[in-house]
Amino acid sequence: MEAATLACGAIARILVYHLFPSVPATLDGHVEISTPVTSFKRLQEGLYLYNQGIDPYDGGIFYQSPLLLGAISAVSKIVPENLAINFLYVLADLTAAWALAQTAQRTASTIKYVFKKKDTKEPKPFAPWIIAAIYLFNPLLFLSSAARSTAVFNNAAICYTLAAATHGHFLTAAASLALATNLSYYPIYLAPLVSLLLHGNSGTPLKANKAQYGFRFCLLSASYTAAILLLSQAIAGSWNFLSAVYGTILTGRDLTPNIGLWWYFFTEMFDFFQPFFTGVFQIHVFLYAAPITLRFSNFPLFAITLYLGLVALFKAYPDTGDVGIFFALVPFFRPLFPLLRYPIPAFLALLYSSVLLPTFFHMWIYLGSGNANFFYAITLVYALGMTVCISDLTWAMLRLEHDGGEDPTLSQI
Repeated sequence: MEAATLACGAIARILVYHLFPSVPATLDGHVEISTPVTSFKRLQEGLYLYNQGIDPYDGGIFYQSPLLLGAISAVSKIVPENLAINFLYVLADLTAAWALAQTAQRTASTIKYVFKKKDTKEPKPFAPWIIAAIYLFNPLLFLSSAARSTAVFNNAAICYTLAAATHGHFLTAAASLALATNLSYYPIYLAPLVSLLLHGNSGTPLKANKAQYGFRFCLLSASYTAAILLLSQAIAGSWNFLSAVYGTILTGRDLTPNIGLWWYFFTEMFDFFQPFFTGVFQIHVFLYAAPITLRFSNFPLFAITLYLGLVALFKAYPDTGDVGIFFALVPFFRPLFPLLRYPIPAFLALLYSSVLLPTFFHMWIYLGSGNANFFYAITLVYALGMTVCISDLTWAMLRLEHDGGEDPTLSQI
């Protein structure tokens, strides 16, 4: 079933690329799906400049990793560029789905011991092929792939990191996490959580010092990251990419509208205050890593899922790819579903915002019958829906730890 699922996912994407060639360009124009740091149009611009021997990071347009330029240029020398691009995007999605299936096979149920402790019956987890299908046919992730958003590659690197960690592959997990960090920066905050996931699946005695193990993993990840940065410099020919890629992510200086909370806030702010509040926003994203790591150290995969949801909510340039990978990981925690308190309001808020985000953006930009307030108001509805999802999952896990979900009075809290 797993192979058939992967084949169906590949065929669906190939059909979209070849039967509807205008779809990627159309979807790339939607700010919910494509951002300045993941846009395929900007990637094409960067590729053109790179192939002409011009530094693509000089113009203030291209904000993506030199690794993408190098990979596409290398494959384009073997096959036509359009086929090379389609091949890389399909391969990235299949890699991510396969990695999640491997993770599901290894973990089976990441909260199994809670049921043993509470002497309650454990719900049967989803089969690995279902996990892969959820990723491949998740509408958010499918749209991201159809638009050729480069978030696809970041998601593939993160999923491969999880698969490597659950199989105890220390070096591979560090390398893939470093790759994800190179592509989008924020995965660097996952290093302590990935080390905990590795520690529980590497055959290391449980009495071994988790702090020392985590330090070694973080040190190795940093070494791989430095090596990838050197490779990126060799591809780009200069260090200009550091400011263009990571400077843009950290400062949010490109105020193109998106589904995040940053752009409108900084559009309305005096320049004098921007550095301070930029720091506040970035620290806000970072600070959640420590309490999540400490509180859910026994459930590192769950903690990673929570943190990816928070990154999708608070980062400067979120898109459907960031939201999609969060929801692709939620099915790993099927036993939590009966304990959720507000699944319907959260679903309706996200559905409502999914419909009105493109509608209000079209009214604002193309029809001139709305303004930025319309669009930003709906991004706040999206943020509310994500907040409810994340907090509800947290509540469900805490309740499962407390009593196995057996005390009905706790649902009233």
